Amino acid sequence: MREDQRHRSSRRHRPDASGDSTSPGDGSRNSPSEYERSTSDDQRSEGRSSRHRSRRSSSSSTAGLYKCKRTLTIFKSLFFLIIIGIIAALIFVRGYLSNANERLREQDYEIKTLTEKRDYFEGRVAFFKDQIKSLVAGKIPDLNELIFDQVIEVNQDYVKNLVFSVSKKSDQTRYEYQIVLHNKTPIVVQPRVKVLLFDRTGLQIGISDLKGIKDNVLIPGETRSLHAVFDISLENRLPTYFLLMVK
Repeated sequence: MREDQRHRSSRRHRPDASGDSTSPGDGSRNSPSEYERSTSDDQRSEGRSSRHRSRRSSSSSTAGLYKCKRTLTIFKSLFFLIIIGIIAALIFVRGYLSNANERLREQDYEIKTLTEKRDYFEGRVAFFKDQIKSLVAGKIPDLNELIFDQVIEVNQDYVKNLVFSVSKKSDQTRYEYQIVLHNKTPIVVQPRVKVLLFDRTGLQIGISDLKGIKDNVLIPGETRSLHAVFDISLENRLPTYFLLMVK
């Protein structure tokens, strides 16, 4: 009888083998509560948002870095272009200056050569002029060089000085002269003045005779200025010498 009682009591306290009857504590541990589920959802959403923010910040930082690199590349390219332009400009200026110096040296050489030739020919011309003048003077005594627009002092007989000039009228060249006469004698005189023109070879090409001028009588101590025009026989010749004849 005691054994039957122990058997009942042990069967009363033995848990059900099927596991249908569970304690409240065990059920609460196996099934999560609504608070835990909401907390887990919040944590997952915060994780996703933080990952999204990290990806966005990473992409923005990558874009900023790419932009900086691109700007730096552009500045480098511009800097190299400027350097290349400066070098090219320096090369151009150097070449231009070199060419200019070469041209200047060539011009200086040409000028020096032309100057030497001019001096040589001027010397030869002066030499031949002297030779011609000597020949002409030997052929015609008392021949003088003709100089225009300049007072030529004579002080010979009744002639004090004279001035030769050239004028053009109606496409015609006229050779003229102004002569100053002076009577140093104590008597009245009527001088006859004749001026002859010659070319460089000694050929007579013109003449002026004052005998036809009226009132050319000079009293003692009188000074008179007369103007006359040459009669040119050979217009294609240039006068180079003159001969003064006073009677």
